[in-house]
Formats: sequence, C-alpha cells, structure tokens
Amino acid sequence: PGFGFDLIRLSASRAEREISETIDFETDAKRDIRFLIDRLAARFGAHRILAFQPNGTHIPEAAWVAIPAQYAQTPKLSWAKIRRAKESPRRPLRLFGKPEPVSILSAAGSPPRLRWRRAQHVIALNEGPERIAMEWWRHQSTPPARDYFRVEDGEGHRYWLYRSGGDFPQWFLHGLFA
Repeated sequence: PGFGFDLIRLSASRAEREISETIDFETDAKRDIRFLIDRLAARFGAHRILAFQPNGTHIPEAAWVAIPAQYAQTPKLSWAKIRRAKESPRRPLRLFGKPEPVSILSAAGSPPRLRWRRAQHVIALNEGPERIAMEWWRHQSTPPARDYFRVEDGEGHRYWLYRSGGDFPQWFLHGLFA
C-alpha cells in the first residue's frame, strides 16, 4: 500500500468451514409451487387444482388435457408455437367447451350476417376455410371434417366458426378471439 506499513495481521476469534453451494432460484420456485399445490389440494381437493398439459392431437377441443396438479409430470410434448411474430392469432383465446349453433344469413346485395344468441352481427371480414379432419381411427363411424373460418364483424369482434356437414351444412361458433 505504500510507505508506513510493514505488517498487517488478521485474526479470527472463531472459524468454521464453509461449503459453497450453488443456489438455483428456479428449483426453489418449483419447490414453493409444489408446496402451494399440496396445500391447496389438501384444502379444496386434488380434483379442483388442475394443470393443463398438451395432448397429441390436432382436434381443437382435445389439444390439451387437464390433470390434477399434484400428479402432473413434465410433459413429453411441448406447446407448439403456431404463429409468427406480429401475425394475428390462428386460434381463439376463449374456446367454448361445447360449440354453439349459429346461423349465417345472406341475402342478395347485402353483406352476410351471423346470428348468435338472438343477436345479429354483420360480417365485415372473413378468412378461411381451414379444414380439420376428425381422427377416424378413434371412432366407429368417421365424423365429418370441419371447415374453420375466422370472422370479424363490423364492431371489430372476432369469432371462430366452423361448418360441418355435407349438402346441408350446419354452422357452429367454437371460440372468441380477444
């Protein structure tokens, strides 16, 4: 340090061995989450605390499975990213548990209208169809394929519709975009 210091002495009144350990904050967070899940499941029941995991199918209502969170393992499948940056979503944020029947009304010279829950919405934009075939190997009789459409009304609300059937198709509303 310079002129004037000849000797520096350090003394410790008590010394212990320190075992260095790498702290993994992610592991601590996972442990805390597991503890919380156990507490909630003990209070409300294991069937009420659920974890959602991807399922190996392209059918929209079966693309995920809900299992009790206490028994959830790291999934073998990962959630697939189906759109690029700054691209509008292909799937709705809110998917109905059971698709709701709707009717599409079209008259010559006027824009088509969507009738859902006794309200009519003028269709301003639509995109589609996107055909999703049902899994024929899981059913006795092959369910019909669905043609999905992304539809926007004049007020900016966006809907996810599908058409099912052959000669006389039926329309269903399967989800709402945010």
